[in-house]
Amino acid sequence: MKNHVEEKVEEKQRLEEQLQDAGALLQSKNVDIETISESSQLKEHLAKHNLSLEAPTKLLSILQTIKQIGYEPVKIVAAFASRKSLMQKGEAAQKKLQSARIAHGKISTSTTSGSMQISIDELLAFDILAKETAQTSSIPISTTAFRVIKEIKDYRKTIGLKKKISRLAVQRYTMNEIGAKKITQ
Repeated sequence: MKNHVEEKVEEKQRLEEQLQDAGALLQSKNVDIETISESSQLKEHLAKHNLSLEAPTKLLSILQTIKQIGYEPVKIVAAFASRKSLMQKGEAAQKKLQSARIAHGKISTSTTSGSMQISIDELLAFDILAKETAQTSSIPISTTAFRVIKEIKDYRKTIGLKKKISRLAVQRYTMNEIGAKKITQ
């Protein structure tokens, strides 16, 4: 009888150990399931913003680099957030202005390079200019109009290129400054 009791006690201890092992295994499986679930939710959230799982890693690397060269990442992130907010407000104001222009006698014209707003007065001035130029140059009015439009487009391209050159110069200056700070540190 004593052997039987000892066997049962040993069996009970063995079962308790197996139960603890099974509980630990179950707990780790639950953690794995939670991790997988959180990972999928993160992927879905990033996908909504057209981002991948590498994007946060890249962002973290950029922020660490910014901190290493002596800037405060929190202030930079706040500045970007503020800029985005201001840009959204500006876009909303631009849409309101466009609606107001259309409501007050402006004509909306689509072109291959975007859309432009032309008032009746501006359209009449363009018509007069095109007619006078056609008469003085002895060329058809349609040719004159297209020449004026082409010159306006070329002017816009020139302005755009000047802005791009200016932006690139600022970027180059910034990179030189960052490089200079990094070298001196």
